[in-house]
Amino acid sequence: AKALRRRDESYKFYMPLSDKKFLDLINEPLEGLVKVSFNNSQEILSNCEIGIITSGTATLEASLLRTPCVTLYKTGWLSFRLIKPLLRIDNFSLPNLLAGKELLPELLQDEVNVENIINAIEKISLKGLDYYYKEFHDIHENLKAGSSETAAKEISHLID
Repeated sequence: AKALRRRDESYKFYMPLSDKKFLDLINEPLEGLVKVSFNNSQEILSNCEIGIITSGTATLEASLLRTPCVTLYKTGWLSFRLIKPLLRIDNFSLPNLLAGKELLPELLQDEVNVENIINAIEKISLKGLDYYYKEFHDIHENLKAGSSETAAKEISHLID
């Protein structure tokens, strides 16, 4: 947030949390930089232009709310080294898996750093929000059409 604000003072940052206990995980003061709120992630996502989100269902929620996002995933070093060779997928975020391509930028493990996050946000900005709105519309339509069967097939391909 600090680095992005230095680039563009008009940026505003919001951090919706599900519980106040998560504030204990933050090691820096947020006052004046990030507005923290609780139990309103959908409201925040629907009012944002771009999100920076950890991998999981929140990325799918963002795409359903038509908010492009950078997806971050970082785990313990040993866990990553053990799991990485077993992964047989090109993308890990739910919107990208549903789109069948890298629609949104993903940063995995050592790629998660300030410079890469800024570059990913710029990548989204360069493509433009209209591009993502169209792609998200396509994802919505695909989810409506035989979604249970499609999900089962996709999961089956990942397990095989």
